[in-house]
Amino acid sequence: MYHRAQWFRHTDEMFSLREPPQWDGDSPDIYVTIVGIAHCQPAMRHEIFAQRYNLHVIREGKFRILIDGNEYLLQSGDLFILFPGQHAELHGPEDQYASYLWLAFDGKKVDWALAGANLTRRNQVLAAGTDYNALLCPLHERLQNTYRDDIIARMLPVSAAWEILNAISSTEQISRLPADIADAARFLLEESCTTGLSIEDIARTLRISRSTLYRQFIRRFGISPKAYQEKRRLEYACELLKRTRSTVAEVVYMCGFQSPAYFSRIFRKHFGLSPKRWLAAQQKRK
Repeated sequence: MYHRAQWFRHTDEMFSLREPPQWDGDSPDIYVTIVGIAHCQPAMRHEIFAQRYNLHVIREGKFRILIDGNEYLLQSGDLFILFPGQHAELHGPEDQYASYLWLAFDGKKVDWALAGANLTRRNQVLAAGTDYNALLCPLHERLQNTYRDDIIARMLPVSAAWEILNAISSTEQISRLPADIADAARFLLEESCTTGLSIEDIARTLRISRSTLYRQFIRRFGISPKAYQEKRRLEYACELLKRTRSTVAEVVYMCGFQSPAYFSRIFRKHFGLSPKRWLAAQQKRK
C-alpha cells in the first residue's frame, strides 16, 4: 500500500504491508512492515515520533540529528535506529537537497534481533566508515518495488529483515563473549538493560541451563543474575530520568520493566522514594 506525506520542506513516500505476515497463527520474531524514502529540501527541520523500530540510512547530504538529548552529525552512508516511543529531531543541510531511506520493523523479538546487529538504545548510530547506503540500497529497492506492486510473498518481509540485519552485523566488529560463563553472562546482562534479553534468553545464548547460570553467577559475583539485571536497569532508568525529557512511563518501557507499577515498587524499595519524588530531589540538588 502506497502513502505520501508532506511536511515543511520534507516529503515522505512509504510502502507498507496491508497486514502482517502470519505463520501458524503467530507473528514472526521480526519482519519489515514499512519501506520509505524521504526527500528533504534545503534548511529542512523534521520531528519524528517512532511508533515502531525505525532504521534510517542517509542516502545523500548531511544531517544533524538529536536523539534523547544527544546530537549526531551524519552523512551519506551512515545509519541510525529509533526505538518505539523515542523522539528525534532532524535538521538537513542549509544549502542543498538531501534524502534518507528508512524501514520499520515489528515482531516478537525485535530488540534481541537488533542487538545481534549491534543496534541498541546505547548504540543507535553506526557511522564508523562503512557505506551502509551502498550496502542496503539494493535490499531497500527490492522491498519497495515488491510492496508497490502489492504482491508480497508470505515470508519476504521476514527474510528481508534478517538479510538487512545480517548485512549490518557482518560489517561490525562485535565484541566476542568472554570464555568464563559468569563473565559472559554479566556482559549479556549489561546489554539486557536496553535489548529486552531475559535470563532465559541469556542461558540459551550460552547454551547452559537456567540453574547452571544462577549457580555460577552467584558463586562468582555474590548476587543472582535477576538481581544484577534489576540493579543495572534501575541505574539506567535513573540515568534516563536525569539526562532526558522521557516520562516515567517511557523509561519503564525503554528499560525493559514489566509495568509502571512494578517499576515504581522496586524503585521505591531501592531508593526509598517514588521515581517522580526522586527526580524532584535530584533537580533540587543542581
